[in-house]
Amino acid sequence: MSESKKDDYQRLLQAMETRVESGEMDDKIIEIEFDKTNIEFNDTNLPPEMAKVQESFSQIFSSINKEDKKKEVTVKDAKSILKLEASHKLLDTTSIHAQALRRAEDGGIIFFR
Repeated sequence: MSESKKDDYQRLLQAMETRVESGEMDDKIIEIEFDKTNIEFNDTNLPPEMAKVQESFSQIFSSINKEDKKKEVTVKDAKSILKLEASHKLLDTTSIHAQALRRAEDGGIIFFR
C-alpha cells in the first residue's frame, strides 16, 4: 500500500470517528456482531450456598453459548450495546462477589427485600 493511500485511509478514518462521536451517524443502520453470552441468573433472594450454585450455572451456560450474534441496529443503539459488552468484559465478577461477601461478613447487618 502506498504512503498516500495510507494517509487517505487515516484521514477518512479520523473523519468517520468524528462523525460517529458527534452523533451525526446515530440514525444510520449498521450490522454489529456481539457475544450471545447474556444468560444471567440474578436472584438476590437466595442463600449464599445457592448463590454459588447459581453462579456456577451461569458460568457453564456462558461457556456453552460462546457463539457470536449478528444484528442490525442503529449506530446509537450499537454504541450502547458495545459499551455494555465492554464493561461486562472488564468486570471480574468472582472478585466482586468475594469482596461483597467479605464486606457483608465484616460489616454487620444485612437487609433483604
